Amino acid sequence: MMLTMKFFQYLSAPVVIVSLLAYLFLGSEYSWDFYLMSVYALCYPAYSVVWKILKDFNNDMKLFVYDLILTLPIALLIFANLYKINGILDPDHLISKAPLEMIYFSIVTWTTLGYGDFQPTEASRILAAAEALLGYIYNALFLGLCAGWLLIRFQNNKDSKKAT
Repeated sequence: MMLTMKFFQYLSAPVVIVSLLAYLFLGSEYSWDFYLMSVYALCYPAYSVVWKILKDFNNDMKLFVYDLILTLPIALLIFANLYKINGILDPDHLISKAPLEMIYFSIVTWTTLGYGDFQPTEASRILAAAEALLGYIYNALFLGLCAGWLLIRFQNNKDSKKAT
């Protein structure tokens, strides 16, 4: 049972990423299944990471890091798909819905670089602000959790050396 659960956890994130890429590059109309998958895609890694923190931070660290790292491309692709619905303004102030530009804009917004070459449309401004805030929160959590994990590893190594 545990092996099946781990297999599902390792397999679900790449499947979601491929599905989101397919929606972005191939999909023209978004329907309920896209939104349902987006909710699952955002909730599963977040739930998995929080569960592992509350349950046992040291337990199954590979899967914890895997979930934490794969949350980023999933979130970026969800936002890129959402930007595609309304489009973004390109440098000539024309509405663009090109998939690569959506991914680029999502990365620039998430990291709060704000180059200024692309801008959100009126309908996408709140979405861009929400993505920037989530980017701040994610980066802070990621760095904090990695620092905590390194501290625990350092402490465990120090304790094991004292015991010998």
